[in-house]
Amino acid sequence: MRDRAPGDRVDDEGVRGLACPTVGGASPEVKVGASPEGVRYFRHRSTRYEGDGPRWVAASGAEGRQQLDIDLAQAGAPMRTYEVSLYFAEPEAIAQGQRVFDVQLQGKGVETGLDVIGLAGRPRTVLVRTYGGVEAADRLSIRLQPAAGSSRPPLLCGVRCVAR
Repeated sequence: MRDRAPGDRVDDEGVRGLACPTVGGASPEVKVGASPEGVRYFRHRSTRYEGDGPRWVAASGAEGRQQLDIDLAQAGAPMRTYEVSLYFAEPEAIAQGQRVFDVQLQGKGVETGLDVIGLAGRPRTVLVRTYGGVEAADRLSIRLQPAAGSSRPPLLCGVRCVAR
């Protein structure tokens, strides 16, 4: 990885990662709509994280985010197919089953009962879930819905969206 600016980076494949919200300087403008307000953001040192995947992405995130809409192109753009990767890492020492949520992309369920600790095995471990064949024109829509009985709100550390 090569640093472009604090918070922004370019990965080994040349895909630019942008901090959201922007920290540490100017970033290219990407319109992101998110709700609800009042989520809890966390940002830790990436050296505290492990696993297969970019620790610099997983070491920060938003807890309580349930909706994220990312503009991909100008309004009226033609439909394209994307590969979407979502990045997670549980920042706290919680037990399996405490933070469980469902994931939708473009209104379609892609994960039911996602339990980051259950899949990653322990806190502060990168979990990457990749979904191919996601069709979008000008906007990518992500929904994270708490599962029944979950005692913690959903969390999300990063999104990677590449046209295929």
